[in-house]
Amino acid sequence: MPSMGEYLDRNGPVLLGTFGNQVGGHFLLMKFVGDTICKPLVPREHFFYESIPPEIRTFTATYYGVISVGYHCSATGELQMFAHPKRGAMDYSVDPKYMPDGTKVKCSIGECLHKGNNGITFKAAEGYSNPWSEQGRRMLQSLGDKMEGWKQDYVVLENLTAKYDHPCILDLKVGTRQHGDDAPEEKVRRHTVTCATSTSLELGIRVCGMQKYNAATDEYLFRDKYYGRQLDKEGFFGTLSEFLHNGTELRSDLLLDLVGMLKQLRETISRQNSYRLYSSSLLIIYDGKVGNASPRTADATFGTSDRVDTREVRDSRASVAHTVPFSPWHENTGTDHPNHDSELSERLKPPEIPPHGGESRKQSEGHRNSKPEERGLLETEGGLPSPLGRDPWKARHAVDVRMIDFAHATHEGYTDDVIKYSGPDEGYIKGLTTLINAFEGMRFAE
Repeated sequence: MPSMGEYLDRNGPVLLGTFGNQVGGHFLLMKFVGDTICKPLVPREHFFYESIPPEIRTFTATYYGVISVGYHCSATGELQMFAHPKRGAMDYSVDPKYMPDGTKVKCSIGECLHKGNNGITFKAAEGYSNPWSEQGRRMLQSLGDKMEGWKQDYVVLENLTAKYDHPCILDLKVGTRQHGDDAPEEKVRRHTVTCATSTSLELGIRVCGMQKYNAATDEYLFRDKYYGRQLDKEGFFGTLSEFLHNGTELRSDLLLDLVGMLKQLRETISRQNSYRLYSSSLLIIYDGKVGNASPRTADATFGTSDRVDTREVRDSRASVAHTVPFSPWHENTGTDHPNHDSELSERLKPPEIPPHGGESRKQSEGHRNSKPEERGLLETEGGLPSPLGRDPWKARHAVDVRMIDFAHATHEGYTDDVIKYSGPDEGYIKGLTTLINAFEGMRFAE
């Protein structure tokens, strides 16, 4: 199996494409190869992905390693980005918020969209980009020759929307606090006010972006983070219902699995001592097309690597990253409705796939050092296994729940931090409990 570096050496620099399903975030996500995307490397987030516990890893996008991205202006003036193999130690001195000349990028994605908008609709079409992605693309192009010759490290992650034909995406900012311990005083003040004046403080969660497909009109509805900030409690719950409505009916078929996944995530976070996931988001994704109850299989034309040999890109502090194909759902879901325990357990139980959620680090190392065929990975024509192949049971589910954005996360293993925490992240747990209660309410109202 080739590493990412070997692949790029063999195929030359890869031109990155626009990722059209981004619903939030300050920095533009780009398409890499196969079912992968990439984003600017932030040191704290990079360390999180390199050191993530197996229990949490199953709820995050697969992490594949680091590439070096070079910027080049074409003869027509278009700013292009090319992926190269990452060689040598990480350059943590590059801040993606600043241009090469040291000036700060004044316009982050979303600031040019109408703040507090009531939604933007756009037609579903091949190769579409939603308003957030399109604004990010225009922002990048506006930098033009200012970026010529610059290089920046990017982390490569699984494209969580790749397996859906009409991806519906809800980006939720989880927790009662959104600033990191290293935030300057002004940012602390600003984020504290935002939490207090939105649903974050009361509910532990707020809407940060949404893309929803309407099967009746063949259109998408997009809402941004400014819409989410203005919602009160009733508006937040109303948006959850809106997200699961396909234009003709509520997608109640998703609720059983969705509740089970969220309960297992809550149980997992409750067991994590010292972790604080400040400003982290949770994505809920499903296919909005009527009749597409199950996600499609991976595109066999071009695959991605489940385990990337990143020896050439690691520094002395980090270890190689990987994904273990274990089941995230236990038979005991902890539901508050005991009459439905057996139904939920049967739906969420992965047949013939042993649970690895409680495995030790040593067991995890042994598993990921095994051959691809021993881990159930699907080989593709590109010589790299498909991420969907690593867990055929999970690929059957029509809804997905994943944690993203760890630029402000902290835990006791992050040795540079002065402030240390004990116990689980209660603010994050509060947000998950809000979601669970909301979706269970929908389920039993049916």
